[in-house]
Amino acid sequence: MTLYLPAAESTWKRLQELAARLEGLGCQARLERPAEEQALCWVEVPYRSAEELEQKRALLLRALEEDEDLVSAFLAAPWRWQAFLYGLKPTLWYDRYLYREVVDLAPLEGVWTQEAQYARWRLVELRTAQPVDERARLEQELARIVLQEQNQLWNHLPVSSRWLFEVHYGAGAPKGVWVLGWGQRRELTLNQVRYRWWLIERVGGFAGGMVFLGVLLALLKGKKRSRGLTQS
Repeated sequence: MTLYLPAAESTWKRLQELAARLEGLGCQARLERPAEEQALCWVEVPYRSAEELEQKRALLLRALEEDEDLVSAFLAAPWRWQAFLYGLKPTLWYDRYLYREVVDLAPLEGVWTQEAQYARWRLVELRTAQPVDERARLEQELARIVLQEQNQLWNHLPVSSRWLFEVHYGAGAPKGVWVLGWGQRRELTLNQVRYRWWLIERVGGFAGGMVFLGVLLALLKGKKRSRGLTQS
């Protein structure tokens, strides 16, 4: 997440507050700030069953919606899924990896619109206000410049935002990667098969050896029969 420098500290404090709130629910929230204008946030939800995951997800969304703003809406967006499936179906010859999730990032649009409208209204007020003296005029002009820059950043936010979704099954297993844009609603699916080639080769080698042995025995038996017919 790229931070708007004039509001970087307040945004960082807001992230810390939300992370502490999620930790209290049993989630694992980790924050890093590699640069003054950059913040990284990881939210992990440990679970032992699909039912437990759904319960924790509902608590997470409820906690982030208590005093919703754009920061909390960003954190909540990846957790607003529908029709979730994450599984592995093993068979004798292969493993089938399955994943399905319907992601809906549209709710973020409403939060952004509300805050963007407030910035526009405030900018209109500053442009139409009549300062009482020179000092008030300079303060008003400075506030207008700052708010105008902020408004431009707000307007650019939708086209510059991306969500990266990754699904992992462990070392050597396939993984899914999807990139979603602002307000996008999309079904993410994965259906891949990984064959147990080591077992197939071993069984194939054994079967091939058995076929070769059968042919050899048949040839030997045929020679014995031929020899017996010649001697008679």
